[in-house]
Amino acid sequence: MYALLIFAVALAVRLIHVWQLRPSPFFDVLMGDAHGYDSWAQRLAGGDWIGTDVFYQAPLYPYFLGVVYAIFGRDLLVVRIIQAVIGSASCVLLGLAAARFFTPRVGMAAGLALALWAPAIFFDGLLQKSVLDVFFVCAMLWLISGIREPASGSRIFALGVIMGALALTRENALIFIGVIAIWFVRRSFDVPSMTVRRRFDDGSTTVQGGFEHLAAFLAGLLIVLLPVVARNYAVDGGFYLTTAQFGPNFYI
Repeated sequence: MYALLIFAVALAVRLIHVWQLRPSPFFDVLMGDAHGYDSWAQRLAGGDWIGTDVFYQAPLYPYFLGVVYAIFGRDLLVVRIIQAVIGSASCVLLGLAAARFFTPRVGMAAGLALALWAPAIFFDGLLQKSVLDVFFVCAMLWLISGIREPASGSRIFALGVIMGALALTRENALIFIGVIAIWFVRRSFDVPSMTVRRRFDDGSTTVQGGFEHLAAFLAGLLIVLLPVVARNYAVDGGFYLTTAQFGPNFYI
């Protein structure tokens, strides 16, 4: 029930923000990265889904915009409404994660804090990738919070998918992948407290340990990243995991 409350509050304040922003001349004026994302998305919606160069900027947000433009046309109001829904879902995921990590009361407080946090409301109304960044981070926390539960293999696979998507919006988030992989390997050596015993219909059981979890995590990760690697190789002939600025982002 509190998840619905968090979503309703978050969506209401974001839609009010969009409604108040609409008469402003800044509603349609796009500058900097927003202008670049908009131009890229228009080319994608026009049919140029592959492109000719290796990705220099993280590609997922422009492709998200391109899909929206292809379906609804270039309507910045529709984009902002969709982003308001995504931002509201982020608040719910954060609240559910905090409830698992701590208590439902803490979850309610965390979700409402993000729902009413002014910078989050502001950035959800911009054509910027931060709306996806926050969503993927909150989804990551929610998935991690439930990994101790039985039958968590699908959750771990989903975690790999989410981390791959996060790396395609925020390249230096790749460091999180290494941290999570090390955590799964560490779990495999801590059998008494960290493995999950699964029971089947015939009464048999099996122990699912850290290495199985690591395999599921990597499978989800590769499903997202391999198409990008293949695309970059096709247009350039080189190996690029995400973008051509992997080195500077790793340094950052």
